[in-house]
Amino acid sequence: MSDQPGYNTLMASVAKGVRGFQIWGPDASVTFSSYSDAFASALQHHTSFTAALGTVQSATVSDMKNAGFQVTG
Repeated sequence: MSDQPGYNTLMASVAKGVRGFQIWGPDASVTFSSYSDAFASALQHHTSFTAALGTVQSATVSDMKNAGFQVTG
């Protein structure tokens, strides 16, 4: 917690190893919405998180293709 002694020192040390990345793709809202729905469903129905990630990927790729992006891989 941020009010504990040494917190800022620890966070400064940990931050050195954090890899930055850009998460705001052209359809981030679709990805985040699908993520929320798929993981909520997986938790509720006790199904695989791996399958939930597949659902998120499928929704994102589909949305990108519908928006005119060429998606490979």
